[in-house]
Amino acid sequence: MVRALLEFNETFNTNLDDRDFAIILMLSEFAHTTYCEKSLVSTTIYYKFHWKLVTTQLPIFSIKSKKGVHNRYQKLVDAKLLVPQIIYSGAESKTFFRFGENFHYLFNSKVGIKEPKRAPKYPLSGNES
Repeated sequence: MVRALLEFNETFNTNLDDRDFAIILMLSEFAHTTYCEKSLVSTTIYYKFHWKLVTTQLPIFSIKSKKGVHNRYQKLVDAKLLVPQIIYSGAESKTFFRFGENFHYLFNSKVGIKEPKRAPKYPLSGNES
C-alpha cells in the first residue's frame, strides 16, 4: 500500500501520508455500513463523515480536535479523493462527502506504473543471427 500511496502522490502531485491513506481507507469501509448517514442528491450518494469518527476509530494517530480532522479532510478534498457537499435539513446544515474522481486510482496498484520495456532479445548461442 505504501507503493500505491507514493505512486498516487507522484502521479497527482499530492502530499498525502500514511495517516491520510488510513483515513480514506477507513471512510471507504465505513460508507458501506448501516451506521453511516447517507443522502441522495440527484443520482449521487453522499456520506456523512463526522469528525469524531476519525478520532474514535483511529486513536493511534492522536488526532483529537475537530480542526485536526478538518485539515486531514481538506487534504483528501485537495487530492480529489473526497468531494464535499453542504446539505440543508430544516434550519441546520451538514457537510456530506462523496468519493472523488481520483479515489479509484489510490486503490489501483497500477497507478503511475508504466508498461515495462521488453527485454532485449539476445541470441542464445553464437550461431543465431
